[in-house]
Amino acid sequence: MSTFGAFTVISSSIHANKILLIKRRDFPLWDLPGGRVESDESPEHAAVREAWEESGFEIEIERFTGTYHNTELDDFQFIYQGKIVGGSSLESGDETAAIDFFPVDKLPLLMVPHRKMQIKKALTDSSKPLIVEIRDSFLVRYFKKK
Repeated sequence: MSTFGAFTVISSSIHANKILLIKRRDFPLWDLPGGRVESDESPEHAAVREAWEESGFEIEIERFTGTYHNTELDDFQFIYQGKIVGGSSLESGDETAAIDFFPVDKLPLLMVPHRKMQIKKALTDSSKPLIVEIRDSFLVRYFKKK
């Protein structure tokens, strides 16, 4: 059965040329704010909701940047670009161990697989959203088993 997730590359006017990342609590990797799309919501709504739950920031979606389909896991991820419009940073949460802003050219080494590619593609000026097929990685399979 397919799974669906929504994630947002989030910028802030206070943190110029940096994006918001969260360190996950379930496994120690940095990630974009986001998560599972519930059955009764749109991917865009899920992206806004997940950003709030994981970071404490209210965001506004600026554009849809692409769909990524992991064929091995039958997982679809919808990636958006957005900006902070309110709220304040959580110190930590149920799903979040840490929150920080990173320069795009100095992203952390330990990130969820494929995120750096998704961030780079989201920040390139493209008028048409991408549709990208990606293959699973050992790291994803390892953490999915736990």
